[in-house]
Amino acid sequence: MFDPSARAIQTSHSEAAGRFLDWVEARPDWLRHETFGDLFSSLATVISNVPGIPPEEGFGLQPWPLLISPQRRAEQVEAVVGLGRLVRSVPQRFFDCDPRAVAEFYGLDAMSADLFLAEPNDLASAPCRGDFVETAAGLQCLELNFGSLGGWQETVFAEPYLSSSIHAPWVRDLGVELSYTSSLETLFEYLLDEVAAARRLAADEVNVLILVADEGINSVLAHAPERYRAEYAKVRRRRGEVGGHVEVVGVSEVEFRRGEVWARGRRFQAVVEQSDSVTSAALFRSFKAGRVVLMGGFSGLILGDKRNLALLSEAQETDRLDDRERRLVRRFVPWTRWVRPGPVEHDGRSRELRDLLLEERSRMVLKAAQSLGGGDVHVGLFETAESWRRRVDEALEDGAWIAQEFVESLPWILQQGERGWAPYAVVWGLFAFGERFGGTYLRMAPQGTDPVLNVARGARVGLAFVAEG
Repeated sequence: MFDPSARAIQTSHSEAAGRFLDWVEARPDWLRHETFGDLFSSLATVISNVPGIPPEEGFGLQPWPLLISPQRRAEQVEAVVGLGRLVRSVPQRFFDCDPRAVAEFYGLDAMSADLFLAEPNDLASAPCRGDFVETAAGLQCLELNFGSLGGWQETVFAEPYLSSSIHAPWVRDLGVELSYTSSLETLFEYLLDEVAAARRLAADEVNVLILVADEGINSVLAHAPERYRAEYAKVRRRRGEVGGHVEVVGVSEVEFRRGEVWARGRRFQAVVEQSDSVTSAALFRSFKAGRVVLMGGFSGLILGDKRNLALLSEAQETDRLDDRERRLVRRFVPWTRWVRPGPVEHDGRSRELRDLLLEERSRMVLKAAQSLGGGDVHVGLFETAESWRRRVDEALEDGAWIAQEFVESLPWILQQGERGWAPYAVVWGLFAFGERFGGTYLRMAPQGTDPVLNVARGARVGLAFVAEG
């Protein structure tokens, strides 16, 4: 039934992935989307719809699992934790944390840069999500996102997904042990450690506020407050701690009392921003005053700038990186450069960047340094020569873009349409909460459709498990 070369690629991720395809071949009903109707209904009781996907588009979860080996997971951990550490080091490594130099590069005023760099800041431990693809050359990092991160909610689906009546038979028949990293639990562990390290926040009760938009797809509808509370209680018990509450609250409900963060009659020691808006001045002041631990959008202004990856890519042949760091960048980062006039090295040759981008259009991607949701990403292979020339010249004039070598996802065989299957391109969103690996957030679409895989552009999400046995 399945393409042999695609099957071989899938099996290379884990033997269980190949055996799962054998299992599906013997059960043609698994090609039918309606087979999974009860599963989607049960998952909708956790969150009414997959976060980020408009409800009118239906429950946007791929019903087939992605199974990987422990070795593949170890590689993913090495990549996102190591690259996250490197990007957090960029302000010091490249600019000596000088406010003027930081302000000039990132397009900030000097006062804002000075405020960001002043303690406390999150340069040592800011959470990130690296977006990776599995390619013929191995795992490759497209970008590292910091600030208001999306996708960590998805692992709340994993437990009910595996325990559903539709999935239990293949887990039993394959005889595999499945595991996954809960992004939610890892997030809570990270926040509790950050609160414990902040002397002014010492308290028996640690309350966590998930700050969301008042309405729209990033509002409370994209979250599962009761599930969050249950997971938080589990983490607290495991740590031998008591007390603490999780609340999902719209931005209009937040109050500030003497620099403290309050909502619905509670004081919150930790805030996770999910509203897609710029951190408010009052919340930023609370963080700087040591009144709250903040996983916020403000860090994205510097650490989330895509030119950081370009700086690391260009530095891999210099003494700015040590041997281990150079190997990490060479292994996981495709050729990436800051778009500005002048010569660059590519394929062992020195060429003017503009000439290179125009001549190698089918191999290049342009990305705005600050963009979200797949916006301002242009793939040369899908542009005409004229439109590409215009985009290159605009990027050169703007000065806040990167060029990156186009990398193509290896195919993954997945259910498609009302009845069928297709080879999918997959982006692996890998989380790192400080030095902790924080799970996966998968986006996918049939190969040959939109080259930018983002839920805002129609991609679906999926669940990945480590399979042993």
